[in-house]
Amino acid sequence: EEAWVLSNLGNIYYLSRQPDLAHRAYTEALAIYEQSAHLQGQAICHNNLANIASDKNDPIEAEQHQQRGYELYQQTGDQAGVATALTNLANTLQAQGRTEEARQLYPQAFAIFGQLRDEVRQADVYGNLGSLALAERDLQNAIDLFKRDLATSTQSQNIYGQAVTLANLAQ
Repeated sequence: EEAWVLSNLGNIYYLSRQPDLAHRAYTEALAIYEQSAHLQGQAICHNNLANIASDKNDPIEAEQHQQRGYELYQQTGDQAGVATALTNLANTLQAQGRTEEARQLYPQAFAIFGQLRDEVRQADVYGNLGSLALAERDLQNAIDLFKRDLATSTQSQNIYGQAVTLANLAQ
C-alpha cells in the first residue's frame, strides 16, 4: 500500500535526520490514509508529524498533531497508542509550562500502561513525573519518582531506562 510505504519512508528520513523529507512523506501518507478512512494510519502519521514539530521546537503544531493522534487512537481502541499519545501530549504541555495540564495526563497514561502490563512505559511516566517535580523544585518528590523509575526499569531489565534515570538522579 502506497501510504504504508510513504510512512516507512518518512521513518527512514526521520531517523537519518532529514526532517523536511520525513515531513513530506508523512504528510503524503496522511492524505492517503484520510482519503481511505484508515484511522490507525492517520494516528501514526499525526504522531510522527508531532515528533518532527517537537524536534523543530514548534510546540503548537506538535500539540495539534498529538491531540488529533490521541483522538484517532481512541476511535480505533488502540490503548497503547492512546497512552503513548497522552504521554507525548503531556510532555509537550510540560515544555510549554502548562504543568497542571501535563500532571493530569501522566496518571492516565500510567494507568493504561499498567493495564497493558508495560512496565517500561510505566517507568518512563515515573521519569516524566520526576522531571516535572524537578522543574518545580520539588526535589524530594523528584528523587522519589526517579527512584520508582529506576526500580521499575531495573525490574523490567530496561538498561537504557536505567541509564536515563541515573542521569536524572545525578542532576
